[in-house]
Amino acid sequence: MRIWTVANQKGGVGKTTTSVSLADALSRQKKRVLLLDLDPQGSLTSYFKLDPDKVENTAYEIFDNTPETWARLKPVPTGFDGVDVIGASIGLANLEKRAATLKVLEMLDHSGTVVDYLLVPTMYDQRTNASKRCLSFLQNRYPDRLWLGYIPVDTKFRDPSRLGVIPSFLYAQSHGVKAYEKLVATLTGSMVVDDD
Repeated sequence: MRIWTVANQKGGVGKTTTSVSLADALSRQKKRVLLLDLDPQGSLTSYFKLDPDKVENTAYEIFDNTPETWARLKPVPTGFDGVDVIGASIGLANLEKRAATLKVLEMLDHSGTVVDYLLVPTMYDQRTNASKRCLSFLQNRYPDRLWLGYIPVDTKFRDPSRLGVIPSFLYAQSHGVKAYEKLVATLTGSMVVDDD
């Protein structure tokens, strides 16, 4: 079993889209994927048309260090083969407050704890100077931790999100879906054929 974490303290940067798209690409490789929603707002839970206020035995239970609680955790099927989810709870907001800080990467680097991470530029628009400046900053600041590709802005992610389906269900050949396939190939060490 491999564990990947998609994290960024800023909202609206594509964490949910990235999580769903990675699950999508992996499930098409016949891998089983368990999505764990640790966002107090329950964005990933809501993506699959589940109500975070009504989901039982949520990810919050993981932080209750009792085997009895863990035993109650039951993944919920998303409706797509090989992809299940453990939903979020508003109780996660309390944990988030305790962990809130803007210098997480620096803290990790100086903590002595070995955390293997990869920075993934998302929502990149090659037509804008802002995207180019941001990518250049990341390349200079984190040259050894930055994925060599990027996830482009792709309006085709909107429809799957609105309908609660994985992106390839509607747009298997979209630029965004193809970019996430390349990211999964990097993360798993497999090869992907470039159609471009």
